[in-house]
Amino acid sequence: MPWPRSRWAPTGVGSPAGRRPSAGPDEGQRPEEAMECRELFRRTSTSMTKQRKFVAGGLVIVAAIAYLIWSGVSQSVVYFVTPSELLAAPVANKTYRLGGLVLPGSLTWDAKSLALSFTLSDGKAQVQVKHRGAPPDLFAEGRGAVVEGAWAREGYFQASLILAKHSEEYKAPHDGADPGYKELLKSLRGKDKGK
Repeated sequence: MPWPRSRWAPTGVGSPAGRRPSAGPDEGQRPEEAMECRELFRRTSTSMTKQRKFVAGGLVIVAAIAYLIWSGVSQSVVYFVTPSELLAAPVANKTYRLGGLVLPGSLTWDAKSLALSFTLSDGKAQVQVKHRGAPPDLFAEGRGAVVEGAWAREGYFQASLILAKHSEEYKAPHDGADPGYKELLKSLRGKDKGK
């Protein structure tokens, strides 16, 4: 099948642009060649439309996945201010997350009234924290903690939630140390013998 002629074919001398319009697509061609050209054009434009739809759909899917990842990560990350940042510009009754180390010797807890008081420090500044309720299991002096609450006008942080942070390092028991699971095994063996 010969290539279809273009609408503008070069001419020789005499035309202002050096070109003159050629015969239309149907002029000088056999009807079956014109039909083949039209069919080829239709198939090409249809496949291009399908490709564009496929690419657009793929971009929408990629954007949706990226958004889900971003929103999931941003919700799982716990942002907090340090005691230095809080004391630089405290705003009363604004909710904060405050993070730092519990200073040794600052922890007081009354089991009857459930009044808990301690001091958080970032090494530069210290903030007195008050909370009503039992402390978390991993909460102790010298350990990290993140508290959620508000800065009180009286100059302390009133916590409504305490999150105890733990070390991300695993330390195996040193030589000679008695791991706790040995006692557990002894107690289980003793129960089996009594049955």
